[in-house]
Amino acid sequence: MLNEIINKNLNRIELDLNEIVGLKSIDFLDVFPVSEEHKLKLDEELAQISTLLQETERGNVYCLNTPIKTKYGDL
Repeated sequence: MLNEIINKNLNRIELDLNEIVGLKSIDFLDVFPVSEEHKLKLDEELAQISTLLQETERGNVYCLNTPIKTKYGDL
């Protein structure tokens, strides 16, 4: 699910890199689930590939154990 979300957002990443002066790469991605079910699925997937850094009211913050490589840099 996470890779699918990243792939769907590569165009947005490219636009950001072109529009924001001085921006050379993207090394993070905010993902906002569209439903509670989506949140639970993301949390389940992320629990396997990352470390939970913080739980907040708005959602969890994770750090990937191994960066996901994109043509715009490692996330």
